[in-house]
Amino acid sequence: MPMMHRRYALQDRCLELVCDWEAAVEWVDRSLLPFVVIADAPRQVATITCHYDSRADFPPATPMTTAPIHCGRQAQEYTATTGERCFVGSDDTQYVVDGCHIDAHYPQRDHESLRDPARLCREILYNTLPSGSWFELHASAVARGGRAVAFAGPKGSGKTTLLCRLLSERPVMPTFDFVSNDRIWLEVESQGSMRQGILGSPMPVLVGYGTMASIPELATQLAMYRDGFDVLVKNWSRKCHEYVAQEIADLFGCQITSRAELVALIVLKTGESNLLTVVDDDRKREVLGRAAREQNYPNWMNIGTASSERVIDDRALRCPMYEMEFNPSAGAITKCDDSIINVLGNLLV
Repeated sequence: MPMMHRRYALQDRCLELVCDWEAAVEWVDRSLLPFVVIADAPRQVATITCHYDSRADFPPATPMTTAPIHCGRQAQEYTATTGERCFVGSDDTQYVVDGCHIDAHYPQRDHESLRDPARLCREILYNTLPSGSWFELHASAVARGGRAVAFAGPKGSGKTTLLCRLLSERPVMPTFDFVSNDRIWLEVESQGSMRQGILGSPMPVLVGYGTMASIPELATQLAMYRDGFDVLVKNWSRKCHEYVAQEIADLFGCQITSRAELVALIVLKTGESNLLTVVDDDRKREVLGRAAREQNYPNWMNIGTASSERVIDDRALRCPMYEMEFNPSAGAITKCDDSIINVLGNLLV
């Protein structure tokens, strides 16, 4: 099959994807849109060329060492005699990095190799956002009318559960738009004043069984099925279901707002009250630093600046910060507590 070419743009930067498997390009579209757009942009930051049923032959000039790559995986890294940096994954996938050119060689067409190009495109595009004015946080977010509330907290604090419960609340029309699950990017002006801007990130939405059972729109999906992309992944070992953002939006009948004005950052902690408590200025830096450190994706391709390499401080947040008690395991098939809806609705007015 001839190579397909696609350019994906974020802000004023674009990345070119070249691929010989149409389904993989379709999956990149499905995963990244509308967070990025199919378009050209003034600055091209990288080219990724994907080869399937392929293996590269780059003789090593240096000994192999173990290196972390994306998705928490390990690879064997070495420098080829021709100067390229080469990575060999445990599944024999090979990545050949030569400056801003990446060649990915996949030994077969399977579930993982279908999805991998989307991950590479996502990481490069977001890492090339200006490092002095964009900072990543481990947080989810919802919006209404272009104004967003974000929810930070450690794994298991209920970010995804609260996100899904809020999206399920629509007495007449959708109450909230989907912005992002798991990762958001804060925008800071070069002078140091916050424009209150955030970007959503097209991370997959991993929903645990408890949340699936507590949200009617998700509970209907518990039956096993497969479609052309096997979009709903039944991972029995991790006991979670994986969705792309667009599928979540379709299930809840809501919109995706990929960019919004951030009006509040809410830190979730275990409890039953659902009440907001203001976080004082002395604690803001600590909370922001923790939320930034909790996402540590290695910049193994050395393109742009990874979130772990960006130093965040309290100037990155001028909107209010609150703590809120939330119990992600409360209830069976239930809607979100009315008090949460009312409080968040007031913040978004």
